[in-house]
Amino acid sequence: MLNIRSLTIAGAATLALAAAPLSGASAHSFHLNIDDHEDLLEQLIELDAEGIEDLRADLVEARADIAEAVGDIEEAKEEVKDVPFGGLIANIAFRVASVTVSKATESALDEVRSEMTKAEAELDNRRAELGEAEYAETQSAFEMVREELEHIEDALEDLKAALA
Repeated sequence: MLNIRSLTIAGAATLALAAAPLSGASAHSFHLNIDDHEDLLEQLIELDAEGIEDLRADLVEARADIAEAVGDIEEAKEEVKDVPFGGLIANIAFRVASVTVSKATESALDEVRSEMTKAEAELDNRRAELGEAEYAETQSAFEMVREELEHIEDALEDLKAALA
C-alpha cells in the first residue's frame, strides 16, 4: 500500500530527475559543460571514437532512467487508488511535478541547442586548423549528441504525459 511517505519520495525523485543534468551518470560518466559553447567544443574535439560511443551510452542510460521513472509513476498511480484521498493528493503532486519537469526541460534543452549551434559554428571556423579527420570525428559527435537529445526529449515527453 502506498502511503504519504512513498508519495513524497516519488515526488522528490521526479523533481530530482527534472533537475538532473542531461548527461546522466554511468561507468564512463562524462560531464559536458553545455552552458559554454567553447568548453563544449573542446570537450567534443577531445573525444575519440570510443569516447563518442561512451557518451552515447551515457545518454542512452539517461533515457532508460527516464523510462524507468515513467514506469514508477504509473505504478504509483495504481497504488494510490486504494488510499483515501490518495488519488487527489497524487494528482496534485504529479501535476506540480509535470509543470516543473516541463519548465526545467524546456529551458535546459533550449540552452543546450543554443550552445551546440554556437559550438558547431566555431567548429566550422576551426576546420582548417583541426584537419579533416578531427573535424569529421567532432562533427559526428555533434550529430550523435543531437540525435540522442531528440530521443531524450521524446522520453521526457513520455514523463510529462505520465505525470499529467
